[in-house]
Amino acid sequence: CQRPARWLAVSQGMQDGMVTVAEGSSAVRFLSGLNGCYNVFSYNPPANCFGDTHHTYMWVFPDDARAKFCDFWSAAFRQDPKTCGLDELQKLQRVNPEDNVPVLPWYAHLP
Repeated sequence: CQRPARWLAVSQGMQDGMVTVAEGSSAVRFLSGLNGCYNVFSYNPPANCFGDTHHTYMWVFPDDARAKFCDFWSAAFRQDPKTCGLDELQKLQRVNPEDNVPVLPWYAHLP
């Protein structure tokens, strides 16, 4: 690895039917294990837009996505997150991730 560690983002919807969250998680585990090589950022919201689950989180959770990626890019380029100007942008989000988190089949038996 070359120093400094490189910033790397792995982002996908938790419910993505085209690229399973297991694939993204595998990448995060592998890259995080390369100590000092990468600063790994992961964002996996539970996005479902009328049955479409691939590349939908930015439409379902636009304000959350803005904030997460502002944090990522600000850290990567050593900038103050205030530079993103998020407080000045129109709020577009209508739901919260906590409202949409699915009960995955392998957890359905838990209370």
